[in-house]
Amino acid sequence: NYNFKAVIKNHVKQKDEKVLINHFNSVLRWGGHEPDIEDIVALGEPYLHRSFEGEAILSIGKSIDFIKAGASGIINAMPFTCMPGNIVNGALKKLQENFSHIPCLAMSFDGQEETNSLARLEAFIYQASSSLQS
Repeated sequence: NYNFKAVIKNHVKQKDEKVLINHFNSVLRWGGHEPDIEDIVALGEPYLHRSFEGEAILSIGKSIDFIKAGASGIINAMPFTCMPGNIVNGALKKLQENFSHIPCLAMSFDGQEETNSLARLEAFIYQASSSLQS
């Protein structure tokens, strides 16, 4: 019973995803193709061990997927003190060593207004736009 529900939910989600991708495909630089989860995990493995199941390895793997698709930069936006987000921040440092042309920005949010967030985002956008011209 559970398996049947999961299969139906997955089928509906994939249909909805295809509709959305077809609608926005002309503005998506990466072309709308979403690789399998296993492929994303494999991309993240040089940075995190496979035992880091879940958000951390998927975030790193997807970052690499975006870089390979031509992304100009990576932002890790996370809730304040989020453990998977902090793990990703550490891995992003290594990722940036391997992809030095890609700026990476870690932003954590705790619900309070941050005065330097806008300045950090502006600097990131400048770096990302500069990497396009390189």
